[in-house]
Amino acid sequence: MFSTILKWEYDVEAMRQLVEPITQFKEASEFHLVEDRAEMDQHIFLLRDMPQSLQQQIIDATPLPLDIAEHSVAIETVKQGTMVKLHQDWLMGWKNPLTRKTNIMFNLEDVPIEIIHKDSEHNKMLHPGEVCILDVTKFHGASLHSLNKDFYLYTVNLRLSYRDTVELFNTL
Repeated sequence: MFSTILKWEYDVEAMRQLVEPITQFKEASEFHLVEDRAEMDQHIFLLRDMPQSLQQQIIDATPLPLDIAEHSVAIETVKQGTMVKLHQDWLMGWKNPLTRKTNIMFNLEDVPIEIIHKDSEHNKMLHPGEVCILDVTKFHGASLHSLNKDFYLYTVNLRLSYRDTVELFNTL
């Protein structure tokens, strides 16, 4: 198993209000990642580096137990009409606070996005009101060929393995 889709209650409007402050956050750190690729933008930051007011807004909007010292959040934007090619997220060593083994993705849109895998039998649709637990050590991507606007995902990195993340969700 490479991904799990769960129906999950979350306040999509509160999460949408995080798009601008997270994408506009500019604090320099060796552990932040801001990437602008042809098919996708990523704005990934450690919670501990953000202003306290933004930390609180993120904690209030996120229905997960967050540790300000350890966890990171991101806004990932799949650009309109594109396909995010199959890739694996980087592994920079476990001591790096942005090391991602699993990504928890919240759909911020009113339409689904297809999460694709190397083996298409594992592809899944992430609908509004659902969360995707994605093993980012495996090849994955996304398809939005027919969408005529950018697609926003709010993502959380708890620094857990895929299996441990799924188990955590079973306890929430």
